Amino acid sequence: MFSLRKNNWRAYNFTTLTTVVEVGYHDPQLVCFAHERRVRVVSIANYPTNQLSNSSARSQWVQDKLKFTLTQHLDGINFDFEDAISSTRIDLKDGLSKLVEETYRVFKKADPRLQITFDVAWSPDCIDQRCYDYFRIASSTDFLFVMSYDERSQIYDECIAWANSALNTTIHGVERYSKIGIPIEKLVLGVPWYGYDYPCIKYEVETRKCWIKKVPFRGVNCSDASGSQRNIEDIAAFSKNYTVHWEKIAESPYFTYFNNAKKIYHQIWFDNVDSLKIKYKYAIIRRLRGLGAWNADAVGKDQTKKMWSALPCYKCNEMRSDNSIVAYQLQNK
Repeated sequence: MFSLRKNNWRAYNFTTLTTVVEVGYHDPQLVCFAHERRVRVVSIANYPTNQLSNSSARSQWVQDKLKFTLTQHLDGINFDFEDAISSTRIDLKDGLSKLVEETYRVFKKADPRLQITFDVAWSPDCIDQRCYDYFRIASSTDFLFVMSYDERSQIYDECIAWANSALNTTIHGVERYSKIGIPIEKLVLGVPWYGYDYPCIKYEVETRKCWIKKVPFRGVNCSDASGSQRNIEDIAAFSKNYTVHWEKIAESPYFTYFNNAKKIYHQIWFDNVDSLKIKYKYAIIRRLRGLGAWNADAVGKDQTKKMWSALPCYKCNEMRSDNSIVAYQLQNK
């Protein structure tokens, strides 16, 4: 789970958690608290694209990260590299793979228990021009965190509001990783605890179709950048005033509201406990490595218990038996 707020981690369910990724902060108290409950804490990391081909810069970066990890008693590192690398830039693709390989080798030599993970797009098919060597990267990580959200970052069909994490798209992406040879047990399904609020430039009441402004992103004319991200905490409170609909193909909720000040319709697509449980079931049945969310601080006090209790406990003994998969399905219908 990704943690963005230094003052909020005590609200997490450490019974379910296996790893906390510190984003934008480091808190020694969190490390101690988590370790007492047998939960890992790792740091998030990025690397400048223009230095990927620089072997000495890569080595120094790895040594610096290792030193920080060991001195702060952390349990590893999470790569959150999302820059564009075109399919023709073999040098950059190779440099990224070498960076991950060296990190894995150096960290594991220092302590085999250290965890190396990499965040990847919802599909390996050059999403957002991220044409990485995913098989090679997976070979030098403990697992890949599949970001099965922002699936509308590049919209090739109609420029309309739609699901941030559609079930059909999510499954297609995960299965594509499997088809290129990455073991399914090396994949963690990442889900969104947030949604998108889209202003409609045109709205059709009968079909509830919301056309959105074309905002280009990495070579594609339409993207989810025309909307704004909203945490589940905000959406849950706001949606109480409106009729929430269900899109059957995407298995996602959404609702429309009218902005009186600007005189335009808005449409919000999001995930809730019901839509998330469907994805959780898929992860369990498909025997993925685990589940995670961006981000743990997106839920308010009213949703905390409900959201955390919906997460399956991968580290619990009962989740390791075949019968538990059936039991989880029956319990959460």
